Amino acid sequence: MKNLRLAIVAAFASLSVFTSCVKTDVLPMDDSAYLDLTFMATADSGHTHKGGGKGKITEIAPEALSATIKTYISTKYAGATVKHAGQTESGKFIVHLVLADGITNKGVVFDAAGVFISEKTKGTGKGKGTAVALSALPKAITDYISANYAGSTTEKAFQGTDGNYGVGVKKADGTKVIVAFDKDGKFVSELAHKDHGKKGGPKRGK
Repeated sequence: MKNLRLAIVAAFASLSVFTSCVKTDVLPMDDSAYLDLTFMATADSGHTHKGGGKGKITEIAPEALSATIKTYISTKYAGATVKHAGQTESGKFIVHLVLADGITNKGVVFDAAGVFISEKTKGTGKGKGTAVALSALPKAITDYISANYAGSTTEKAFQGTDGNYGVGVKKADGTKVIVAFDKDGKFVSELAHKDHGKKGGPKRGK
């Protein structure tokens, strides 16, 4: 009987360990992935979202993109890799590509029907951006977060080589988002990152 009890305790312990291993942080912890998502969140910064202003972007699996978008990408950007994809509140799609040269990044925007709208380009490499101390963030950013994310915790911040900021925010309900701001500290968009089931970070397209 004692052995049976020990076996049951061991089984529950192993289940607990397995659960803790499977659970992944919604916000990517890799700095490079963090900057990639910030770039995607600012790729549509020149266009208005639902309601005439900036808005939320929800990351989607690259496989969920329409055939129209996939065909455009494979034709226009032959050999490119889809790193991230997202959809705005207004239905537009934003796709973060790394071109065949392995260096150039493109943020490509499509409308809800998959028709190309615009693109944003930047180079990559080791100098993609730098971590920013939370105390060094512009007042416009900290004021915006305080006013719009009551009860939240600011966890991490980066600034890309284009000057845009990405701030990791843990909301009061426990969900985590990346809030993107332009170089002047003006809000651009909020990107809700979803775990697509691949341990260690978001699922990549091919």
